[in-house]
Amino acid sequence: MADLYADAIAEMEDIGARFFSVYLESAHSMSVLDVPQEFTASTGWPGCADCGIITSSATMQESPVRFDRTGSVARSVGDGWARFLRDNNIRKGKFVVFEPVDERCLVAVVYPKSGTPEFTKKLRLSHTTKKNSAKLDIPTRFWRRYGSDNFDQRAFTLRGSKCSVTVKSVLKRTPRQTTCYFTEGWDKFRDQNDFGVGDTLVFTQVAHANFQVTKL
Repeated sequence: MADLYADAIAEMEDIGARFFSVYLESAHSMSVLDVPQEFTASTGWPGCADCGIITSSATMQESPVRFDRTGSVARSVGDGWARFLRDNNIRKGKFVVFEPVDERCLVAVVYPKSGTPEFTKKLRLSHTTKKNSAKLDIPTRFWRRYGSDNFDQRAFTLRGSKCSVTVKSVLKRTPRQTTCYFTEGWDKFRDQNDFGVGDTLVFTQVAHANFQVTKL
């Protein structure tokens, strides 16, 4: 998923910042923060066990997180990391970039940033069977925000944890209502990412025609 945020990473690299990044896609990543060995080896971080993470270098409000380090191998221990995610409403599917403030503190920048357009769908049987034309309805409130014409015969890239697929969207108008759907390519994307009935998916619009799809 780092390619979705290549511009942010390139900006950090251009200014010579010391940083590492984590994509939150597994139960392990939501409970343990593993610090890359190359980062620890080059920076010496963490320099102590009792550390902290902040989400804004302006407010400097710190969440305590304890780390265990052996040589260049460092990871969080206890529930500090999980509590930091919970307190800051950071869920699966987010991409977090960390930059050291000092030997015991990290500042975290979370992507997509707050306010990024997204919608949530709980998959029903009609979303998972080909006899229903393999389509996923896009919530009315979402497509109305951007205009129905932006979803009429358009191509979108859906990015899951296992693969990305280009899908088509269609607009259907009747005298009583207008509906928008992802159609061609949706069944392939759904199957290759192992999504099924009952799964709750978050569609985050990370670019004009690009959605990151995360299963909660």
